Amino acid sequence: MKILKLSAVMGAAMLAAPTAMASSILIDGFTIFQEAADLPTATAGSPTLVVNAGLFGGSRFFSVQNTSGGGSGGTELVSTGNGQAFQQTPENTLVFTNDTSQTGVATVIYDGRTILNQVGSTFAATDLTNGGVNTKFFFDLVEDTPNFVGASFTTTVTDENNNSSTFVEQLDPGFSEFTEFSNFGGIDFTKVTSLAFTFDTNALAGFDGGISSISVVPLPLSAFLLLGGLGGLVGVSTVSKRRRRA
Repeated sequence: MKILKLSAVMGAAMLAAPTAMASSILIDGFTIFQEAADLPTATAGSPTLVVNAGLFGGSRFFSVQNTSGGGSGGTELVSTGNGQAFQQTPENTLVFTNDTSQTGVATVIYDGRTILNQVGSTFAATDLTNGGVNTKFFFDLVEDTPNFVGASFTTTVTDENNNSSTFVEQLDPGFSEFTEFSNFGGIDFTKVTSLAFTFDTNALAGFDGGISSISVVPLPLSAFLLLGGLGGLVGVSTVSKRRRRA
């Protein structure tokens, strides 16, 4: 009976998937290579900018800072891209790594105004709700360790009227890969102009994690992805751990 019930649930999710997938919007699948790094100097590393029409807003900005200083190694943020292998990390993954004893902060910004460097530019605002259907962000998180206690993940949304709102989540075992739009007060999600995502290891040295995609989704797709994605996360996590030991 349990098998039959599980099959029925998965079948319902599969039926809901086509409509949900049509409404979802991919922010980034990390198929475009980009890298930014900072040696253990406790000063900001050189930021990088990629301009590509396939990215949300047409551009992606990386900023990295090693916050520990001293020691060896450093802090690095990489979008591995399609065919751009980063050690043993899978392709198409955003990877944030800190060497042993190192801590750091890494930020990814999607904003067409980054290129023009001005507010009120000709960059067209995006309706992330897709007509009121999408209600949340989905972060396909790659878990490197079973316990991220101490590290945090911040999402910042800015709309056409230059209203900005931030939501901070702790990367602990209770972290949810879905972040509701309702967590961001005063934002018009039908006119979004900028998105920023920040990893902060805080006091957690040697943090090593990543995201395989960022998207916005409606509720039916959320359930579908949750059912279908758990096995994949386990596989990617194993590869990431292998890379770290190497």
